[in-house]
Amino acid sequence: MDNLSPLDFFKLECSNEDAMVRTEAMQRVAVIASLLSPDKVRNELIPYLITKTNELDQILLELSSKIRHFIPYIGGIDQLSVMIPLIEQLFSIEETTVRNCACNSVNIILAQLNSAQHSMVVNHFIEMGKRILSIEDGETFYGKVSLVQIMAELFRLADVDNKAALMEILGKLGIRSSIY
Repeated sequence: MDNLSPLDFFKLECSNEDAMVRTEAMQRVAVIASLLSPDKVRNELIPYLITKTNELDQILLELSSKIRHFIPYIGGIDQLSVMIPLIEQLFSIEETTVRNCACNSVNIILAQLNSAQHSMVVNHFIEMGKRILSIEDGETFYGKVSLVQIMAELFRLADVDNKAALMEILGKLGIRSSIY
């Protein structure tokens, strides 16, 4: 075990049969990310975490609470697109506390943006919203609920063009545009 990299050790703990060990591992995911290069976080850790979205709720809750810390570890906000699939998965989890925590983490990330970053980041979430809305089966309810929870922050950041796209998403979600 002495020769294991931090990522390999994390994966080993995440595959343990004991849910407490897996939960404690997920509590340390931001520390693991800080020990890796941004390339390893983007190309190995995030894809691995996407595969773990079928875990127990307590483990996903830990992951949802930690994603807010990932921006520096992925190489900055310009690399946010690599996290969108993970966020989208967490937004679609059945357990309300997991989804709410993921939404809270995203809102914290959005609140930290400077004006030069707004358009690019909002575009990522608009595309995610369009994907969630385009799914035809009944699996989109949770994703739609999550979208609503980040709309106010997205709308605050959006330029005129993005506000129009957000209004379209809101309309498809059944929310009257007069709210915003």
